[in-house]
Amino acid sequence: MLYVQQYGEQHKETLLFLHGGGLSGRMWAEVAGELDDYHCIVPDLPEHGQSAGVKPLSTDFCLRQMEMLLERRGPVHVVGLSLGGALALSMLRTMPDRIHSMVLSGTAAGMSRMTAMLLNGAAAPLYSMLSAKTLAQSMMKQFHIPESFRQSLVEDAAAINAGVTRRMHAMLSEIRLPAENSTPLLVLVGERENKLARRAAARIAATVPASKGAVVPKVGHVWSYERPALFAQVIRHWVEQKEVHPQLLHLP
Repeated sequence: MLYVQQYGEQHKETLLFLHGGGLSGRMWAEVAGELDDYHCIVPDLPEHGQSAGVKPLSTDFCLRQMEMLLERRGPVHVVGLSLGGALALSMLRTMPDRIHSMVLSGTAAGMSRMTAMLLNGAAAPLYSMLSAKTLAQSMMKQFHIPESFRQSLVEDAAAINAGVTRRMHAMLSEIRLPAENSTPLLVLVGERENKLARRAAARIAATVPASKGAVVPKVGHVWSYERPALFAQVIRHWVEQKEVHPQLLHLP
């Protein structure tokens, strides 16, 4: 079973938070703390964080874990970032009746198998060669993560190696966008993310019915660390009003 943290009031509407690759549910702690009038469920995905011993990291296995986690629950609101967004899209395609609404951020829809192979050949081996401290420092610099999160990033990075990285890339290359959808979907990308991330967000928003897209100003990829209060406000606005938060920018 996956390690799961819960926040808020259990009899309230449920928000399911899915973290990014190489991280853990701790990346959502401050966001969930702002939403304590909801019931927030925050798992560590397979081979990550406190679920490091739960294997393997794959789309099918993660979907089975989500089915178990949501068993006997009513429909939930799903929030996914990066790898968590990839899993969320798979949930939207395979179990739409379990989902009230969805918020995605920084999800690399459209990664080809060839791109995944190139990343596996060039980047994946580094995760077995570099120390957890070095990997954490790299993430902090690349994603503009505040210094206060360094220790938790070091601990999360300790679970990541070349094999886990290859399986992450495989999941990202397996994303299939649903051709039919009635679940309200908000697709986000940070203003400081690269052009590929913006292109992926635009593709999801244009392809999946019932979607809206937006750019989050002045943030990078893992902006739950940078602007947790804003992230919570964006989620609340979407869940309660099905509207894009007024502080967000238009997605071209």
